[in-house]
Amino acid sequence: MCIRDRVSTQSTGLARPMRWWLWLAWVLGHLGAAAGHEYTLQFSAGGVHALQLLFMGNDAQPPGWDLETLVGTVPAGGTNLQNSHFGDRFVVRNNDNSFRFKVTVYSNTGHSLESDYAKYPYQIRFRNIMWDQAPSPIELQYGQEHVMIPNGEAEWHLTDANSPFDVRDSAGNLMASIKVHPIGQARDEL
Repeated sequence: MCIRDRVSTQSTGLARPMRWWLWLAWVLGHLGAAAGHEYTLQFSAGGVHALQLLFMGNDAQPPGWDLETLVGTVPAGGTNLQNSHFGDRFVVRNNDNSFRFKVTVYSNTGHSLESDYAKYPYQIRFRNIMWDQAPSPIELQYGQEHVMIPNGEAEWHLTDANSPFDVRDSAGNLMASIKVHPIGQARDEL
């Protein structure tokens, strides 16, 4: 993709200005829809490490657009709330980048059972993005279930509102807890 971008920029000279306007249109559209957020994502840090929370864009962005915005830090034992749109991608990492994962929430659509949506209105995906280290699986705990997610792999789950997903490092230390809330409900619970 980088080669195509370079070639189109060099051959026409128009690709860079067009990319700028597409990006600006996407950002303004996204900001304009801020009142229409679809859920609140709650990020809580474990009791030992502070976390950085980065917004990485939305799945609806034009292909090839990379975006990374620090939207907050979460002190050890603290919480951060992000009103979000389905498909928004967030990266959670500790301060020395030795622990990282990505989380994305979607509406539960495309399932054959109508009762699935009523019971589990959200799909949530956790991805272990630690490619640069020796095998460092992360552990995802939801209810009584545990699953190890190897480097570069993802785990999908249907979920209801307010169910915690605990994310642990390979040593079993609680690093973060994630919950999906309907808009307006998260602040009432805190």
